[in-house]
Amino acid sequence: MTATEGDTENPRVAASDRTGVRSPDILATDGLTKKFGGITAINNVDFSVEEGELRCLIGPNGAGKSTLFKLLTGQHTPTSGHVYYDGEDITDLEPHERIDRGMSMKFQAPSVFESLSVRENMRTAAQRVIDGNLDPYVDEKLNEFELADSADMTASDLSHGQTQILEIAMALSLDPKMLLLDEPVAGMSVEESEEVAEMLNELHEETDKTFIVIEHDIDFVDMISDQVTVLSQGEIFRQGTIEEIRNDAEVREIYLGGE
Repeated sequence: MTATEGDTENPRVAASDRTGVRSPDILATDGLTKKFGGITAINNVDFSVEEGELRCLIGPNGAGKSTLFKLLTGQHTPTSGHVYYDGEDITDLEPHERIDRGMSMKFQAPSVFESLSVRENMRTAAQRVIDGNLDPYVDEKLNEFELADSADMTASDLSHGQTQILEIAMALSLDPKMLLLDEPVAGMSVEESEEVAEMLNELHEETDKTFIVIEHDIDFVDMISDQVTVLSQGEIFRQGTIEEIRNDAEVREIYLGGE
């Protein structure tokens, strides 16, 4: 399907073109597919998230979660299908171009600058959105994310949990409309996971930002999300509330080991 055909056939885009009324979906995919040789990692996925929503995407190992994340953030180019963000086809945009349009990302493996201090890491991120004196903005963000006491520490000296929080803070310091998080509490203690859950819940309640969290830890998902999408074998298997997902026998079979 060509880009022109996609614009005509995709109902979200077509409705916007005809009426000028924006769809409530800030992010949507249409027939998104990714193949690696003879392996189909993501198969014809139609996925959408409304503006201001906090959506969790879960699934067993090998379900295609990371591949879908990389398609949404521009690290992978789809074999077919489209990605739409804020009313625009962004399928062919590079990650930095998506960031410029209001998306921000926190990847599974921390990617902070380990040789720089916490403050310097925050300054590096803030440079994308602040002209002139960065210090007031950086100080505000350090306090907001309870990193002020660690501001002068070298990032390499932080605990794993602190490093993850620093990277989330850096992503949010870009003041994005939408933040995508790939397994943000991987490797964290229970206490650290609870802190991140509390932080995300507060941000979701106090701002109009959209959050998409790809996660394997169902207990963490239970703390932050009402709406959950379950991915299995590269396809959307179920969508519903966290209660519906937990009580679904087929989801338990594929994801929770039949518990």
